[in-house]
Amino acid sequence: MELVHLPAEKIDYLTGNKYHGVVSFLGALNCVLDLAAVIKKIDTLLLPGGFFIVSMLNKFCLWEFIYFAVTKNNLPLATRRWKRNPVTVKLTPAGPSIAVCYYTPGQFIRL
Repeated sequence: MELVHLPAEKIDYLTGNKYHGVVSFLGALNCVLDLAAVIKKIDTLLLPGGFFIVSMLNKFCLWEFIYFAVTKNNLPLATRRWKRNPVTVKLTPAGPSIAVCYYTPGQFIRL
C-alpha cells in the first residue's frame, strides 16, 4: 500500500496509477478554486468500486452564524459562507489569508 500526501492542485502527479481510495480531510478541498477539475481528476484515479472520502466546510453553519450575528453583532461575518464567490479568510489576525469556497452538500455532489 502506498500513501501519498500532496496538494489537491498537484493531483496530476498520480496520473497513470489507480487507487482503491482517495481521502481529503478538514476542508482542504474548500481551498481549491477549480474544484470540478480536481474531482474529475480524482475520478480518473479511482479503481472501479473505489471510494472518495471527503470532509468539507458546509455553506451553512448555524453555530458560526449565531456566534457572529448574535454575540459579535457582525452580520457580514455571520453570512460570509453564503457568498457565491470565494471568500478571503485570514489565517491569523496579522498573517496571510487564503481563498475559501463553501458548498452545500448538493452542490458538492453535483460537481
